[in-house]
Amino acid sequence: MAQAFDWFEPEVEAGSGAPGPGETALDCYARCVEHQRMRRTFSQRTAEALIALAERPSGLRLAELARLTGAPLSSAQRTIEALLDEGFVVRDGARRPRYRLAPEAPADALAALAAWRLPPRRVAQIRQEAAAMERGADLPPLDLESRLGEAMGDPRDAASLADMAARLVWWQPPAETLRRPERLIAQAMAAGTSADAERMETIFGTDAMRRVLAGAPAGVFGSRRWDYWHLRLGYGRTPPLPTRPA
Repeated sequence: MAQAFDWFEPEVEAGSGAPGPGETALDCYARCVEHQRMRRTFSQRTAEALIALAERPSGLRLAELARLTGAPLSSAQRTIEALLDEGFVVRDGARRPRYRLAPEAPADALAALAAWRLPPRRVAQIRQEAAAMERGADLPPLDLESRLGEAMGDPRDAASLADMAARLVWWQPPAETLRRPERLIAQAMAAGTSADAERMETIFGTDAMRRVLAGAPAGVFGSRRWDYWHLRLGYGRTPPLPTRPA
């Protein structure tokens, strides 16, 4: 098994010596290694899978991994098989198995290299969604449209939603906003009052707010609300704010 991880040793150029002051072997590796080789080893799908697996030490089922990475089930299967062949991942159970990082695998280094391969916003999204899944991995997928339909059948909830849509998403008609409840939830969290946010949580649920936070586009949240909602929803760390491509 040790041979599977030999390539994690830094490939130091002649004369460059060991890692410099404050620099880890991983830093040295990332600095010295040939980038083309890194990109072959860490495809986007592989990097996404490793981020998800590192966030869930207890393991993931194949369908959960596919959902977190946004990959078809067949693609997730191929990624897992490649990671099994490399010795990075082990399988637990025969029926509906779970996959997790191998005990011998350098989990921190794998996660760091995977994060190096992906845009920061994508890394943050996968980690947040994996954290939300940890709290309710067996829950069915969220159906915001059904919850919205139930709320619109209650005159009090319907009036409250229409009011928030008009106030918080003022640049378009409320009826259009209510066709995409995710944006209204995000605006209530990012720009609404505490009463607005509590109403959203009552109607759509805490998991919906976690999913909306994980997928928030750049420019919606300011830093104070971003920090607050990660703390409020129980995340152990706050990722960088989403930013627009340069």
